[in-house]
Amino acid sequence: MAGLDADGSTGGFGRRRFLALASALAGGGLAGSAAAGTGPGFFLRDEEARRPVYRYLGGVFECKVSAADTGGEFCVFDTLRLERGGPGRHVHAHQDEWFYVVRGEFLFEIGEEQLRLGPGDSALGPRGVPHAFARVGEETGQLLIVFQPAQRIEELFEEAAAMIGHGGMPDNFVEQFSALVRKYDIEVVGPPLPVAGS
Repeated sequence: MAGLDADGSTGGFGRRRFLALASALAGGGLAGSAAAGTGPGFFLRDEEARRPVYRYLGGVFECKVSAADTGGEFCVFDTLRLERGGPGRHVHAHQDEWFYVVRGEFLFEIGEEQLRLGPGDSALGPRGVPHAFARVGEETGQLLIVFQPAQRIEELFEEAAAMIGHGGMPDNFVEQFSALVRKYDIEVVGPPLPVAGS
């Protein structure tokens, strides 16, 4: 099976956790419970989103499945990475974060491991494990990102986009952003991944 090491693991992320997340996306939930949506199913056109589009940290974030759609089980963002680089190394206390590369080239770090990923590749940043990613290729990158459970990540994106706005990064951005994400049980634990020489 593509993506599994000889020992059956997914690059050190844990086969069981990887399969559990796949089950959650298929409607099983990581704990094995059925996703509890709060309304009927829906269709979205390419340009549509379930929440306002957020622009910050060199990217555009479109919510394709909201926490409100799944009873908080998970949410899905389609993101365009317009600039090279990415967020600092961080840890989610209560969320798994799954990434699927649609286009472009990215460097991912999960725990102690780093790997370059391209279209069709994916990575899982489990809760409690430091992780980060950076767009390293020249072309615009695109990632689908799933947060499970959704918790308040949509509120974080909304608040972060409002904080940064479109006028460039504030002088004390690192301090502001670190304090902001801490409110959402995320801890910044290191600098962004280097992209020089990519």
